[in-house]
Amino acid sequence: MVTKSQNIKKGEVMKKIAVCLVSYVCFTTLSVVGIPCGPDVLTKIALFDVEDTTPVSVAFGPDGKLLATANQFSSTVSVFQVALNGTLTLIGIPFPVTGFNPFPMSVTFSPDGQLLATANVFSHTVAVFKVGSDGMLTSIIGSPFTVPGANPTPVSVTFSPDGRFLATANSATDTVAMFQVASDGRLTSIIGSPFTVPGTNPTPFDVSFSPDGKF
Repeated sequence: MVTKSQNIKKGEVMKKIAVCLVSYVCFTTLSVVGIPCGPDVLTKIALFDVEDTTPVSVAFGPDGKLLATANQFSSTVSVFQVALNGTLTLIGIPFPVTGFNPFPMSVTFSPDGQLLATANVFSHTVAVFKVGSDGMLTSIIGSPFTVPGANPTPVSVTFSPDGRFLATANSATDTVAMFQVASDGRLTSIIGSPFTVPGTNPTPFDVSFSPDGKF
């Protein structure tokens, strides 16, 4: 899985930082590679050992200074500080996602970087954390929040561009769940949610808002 941050300026050189997430059964690493503005050639910057956590999703904060991974087998979230040269420094220890065997599958930051959310496939929930100025996570009151439906299995989560809404793709029930995000980060299910994805066994595995948030 690959994700890109915003442009980062180092001296007179502009680089885009990308993260490649490579998972193995017994050994797991997080690789950081740089993409020069000229030719799109990847150059490895650093290799971070995240053994025994099994990260399956990765996301940069909106300002590119933080990076988070959803760690499935350990049911945790790791947060890293991203240096100007792309190297990573783990902040604290991986933060636990509460619930019975949550198995977070997806992680995302809110557009303002104040919140972080995970979609948890086995507990059928969304966990929401407050992101401190130091990158530390604090669980929002009421988190994790139940995704409506019978064993919906949320596999992807995202915030709307204005941060007012949150959506999950639910692969087992072929639905999309929608939540309103309160100012304190708590989630309230939208009336009518979850919404059925049309088609024969569509099995949605990803969810996204349009740039203007209308779709």
